Amino acid sequence: MDSKEEEIKQMSQEYTIFEDFRRRSYFFSSSYGQDLGKMGIISEQFITTTFKLPMSVVPRPGLSGGVIETLDQYMEIFQKGAIQRPNPDPKYEPTEKGLLSKPKLGA
Repeated sequence: MDSKEEEIKQMSQEYTIFEDFRRRSYFFSSSYGQDLGKMGIISEQFITTTFKLPMSVVPRPGLSGGVIETLDQYMEIFQKGAIQRPNPDPKYEPTEKGLLSKPKLGA
């Protein structure tokens, strides 16, 4: 493993997001297995995704290197126009939620 790969591995951060594509909204969770049904929420309308940053994507305008390094970049690409909601169960509200940006690689 070269030094760049090691740096990416050490900086890797995992996020879980519940997305409601019908309402164009989402919320972060500390657990992929959060049971929305217990709260009377129709869980079938949500798609749960866990992803790690940094992540490689197809290069595009504004991201010519093809690497998403920060949560802000991820949100701009995958959640643009969607509304962030608070987690309906506060015990699953991620403690890192306020950390919206991580240092760029090599910074």
